[in-house]
Amino acid sequence: MDHEGTELGKLWEEQQALNARWKAAWEAFKPEPVEDYSFERNDGSPVKLSELFGEHKRLLVIHNMGFHCPYCTLWADGFSGTDYFYHKQGIGFVLSSPDTPEQQAEGKAKRGWTFPLVSNGANTFAKDM
Repeated sequence: MDHEGTELGKLWEEQQALNARWKAAWEAFKPEPVEDYSFERNDGSPVKLSELFGEHKRLLVIHNMGFHCPYCTLWADGFSGTDYFYHKQGIGFVLSSPDTPEQQAEGKAKRGWTFPLVSNGANTFAKDM
């Protein structure tokens, strides 16, 4: 179906132009240095932000308010199993919350989450980001 000259066609052209601008801006983006924050794993051991990348060049950090927030918990349920797909794309994946490592370990086991969690309760990572 040809939409040339119609409102739909004009919107399509605008969208394509915006996509091209977005792509150019993304390619020109230079990451800012970030402090190598220290977190706690579920077993209480320390881990640096740089270590959370693992073998990946990029890292997706989900900021979560913790198990006291039912919406955050429900939202996090949807991430179970997705870390595999992020890893296939070269992206590390972790959920960060102010919960204690013990709370995180208990909640992770209870909900069957497969992704890693780290506690940011002892640092300013969430506020700084």
